[in-house]
Amino acid sequence: NPPFFPGAAAPAAATVAPVTVAVPSVASRYTSLLAALLKESGGSPAPAVSGGSLAPSSKPPALPVLSLHLGHLDALAARNDASALASVLAAAEAVVAEIDVTKMAAALAVAADLEDAALTKEKEGAEGDKKALLVALRAKALALADLHKLAAAAATTAAATTTAASGIGVAAPQSGTPAAESGKSGKSESASALSALDAAISALHRWGAPSEHPKICAAGHAAHGRHALALAALDEALGKEKGVPTKADVEARLALLRTLGWEHLATGVEAQLLLSYPKAYPPGF
Repeated sequence: NPPFFPGAAAPAAATVAPVTVAVPSVASRYTSLLAALLKESGGSPAPAVSGGSLAPSSKPPALPVLSLHLGHLDALAARNDASALASVLAAAEAVVAEIDVTKMAAALAVAADLEDAALTKEKEGAEGDKKALLVALRAKALALADLHKLAAAAATTAAATTTAASGIGVAAPQSGTPAAESGKSGKSESASALSALDAAISALHRWGAPSEHPKICAAGHAAHGRHALALAALDEALGKEKGVPTKADVEARLALLRTLGWEHLATGVEAQLLLSYPKAYPPGF
């Protein structure tokens, strides 16, 4: 350092530029770990991963990893977020594509023989595959039911806008205009989502009786406008549960009652909802 004399200006302090270290986000770290696990478990290049979900064209090799990935996405997905639901749908389809259902069904159809170790192991593997298949088909059906709700709500909003415009003397959108095409697109998306939901529920019922999936049956009935049947199926599902029903289930029941016009029953359910899930708790003494 140079010498410092009294009366001279103090030397300027050395400035050190801050060092910034790029820390990968949790989502990117999860995506990288998922790709590495799939590559390690299958001995093949990891499938393409985009936005935290597997690309639809990929053919991943590891069923346990895929099942855990599906559970992760399904638990975190907001049921009113179309992109999150599409990720759940892609993950469910990846699990279904990984299971050889013909081989699984053949193994399950053979009678058990405790003395045949190879057959016992094969049947245990088939039972595990069936559980994973049912979980994936349930997640797929519920995601499609929520996507149908979003598409139907968008179509209803477009129809209401057109009706309101005609009510105040505004000419209805002419065929070929963006407004008219938007309304047609909304109806088409709703019909397509309903068709996909029906196919998913049908696939689920091939491997499990409808009585085993009452909530999904309720979603299917509600999507087709069979609200009384949907309410009966939902009540059956809630009756089988041992714990307290979730807030989402109570809200679904309340919505069905109001759709049916049974306001006297809806009032009681609304009171139950406020009592079981208050917006705030009173201060303690």
